[in-house]
Amino acid sequence: LGPCCSTMISRNNMILLVLLQASTVSTAFIISPHPRSLKLTPLGPTASNGLTYEDIQVGDGDAASSGDNISVHYVGKYMTGSAETLFENSREAKVNRGVMGAGEGDPIIFPVGKGKVIAGWDQGIAGFEDIPPMRVGGKRTLTIPAGLAYKEEGRGVIPANQDLTFDVELLSINIQEDNIIRKVFLGSVPAVFGFLILNSIYLYVTGQA
Repeated sequence: LGPCCSTMISRNNMILLVLLQASTVSTAFIISPHPRSLKLTPLGPTASNGLTYEDIQVGDGDAASSGDNISVHYVGKYMTGSAETLFENSREAKVNRGVMGAGEGDPIIFPVGKGKVIAGWDQGIAGFEDIPPMRVGGKRTLTIPAGLAYKEEGRGVIPANQDLTFDVELLSINIQEDNIIRKVFLGSVPAVFGFLILNSIYLYVTGQA
């Protein structure tokens, strides 16, 4: 073969080599076991009863444990086919029903782990199996199967046997419910004693005692 043919073959070999190297690099990228830039934040572990969580923000305060009196803001929703229904937002509703002095937009207050709320909340906030307890300042999404929510009865606008999703924010632990009865009691007792003392002094001074 002449020198021109030899040159063409060498160039073809170089082109083929470059293509092979590029193919190797792209293949390595595709099958890389750690494609971090493409990976979405996964849901956390799913407990044996179907409860699943995702920490949106891990708090830096104390961890909740069963029996703690906690305050929580939340948004509750569920899916019907491809449609999402938001059924309650604690920042826009009166959620402390039955508590005197509770106002609209107040966080809900309850003893966690004591059955005062649905089981999915107790377990998803205080911790269960591989699900760690929430910490104050934390935000967590709980995906709760119907069996840990309102079961076959449903509740209000929530259908029977409905799985629910809650976005939960743990605000504080071991707080006191500062309701109207407590305020009136604490404020009126000193006033009553003060009145009785002043009245006794008045009766004594005027000779009516």
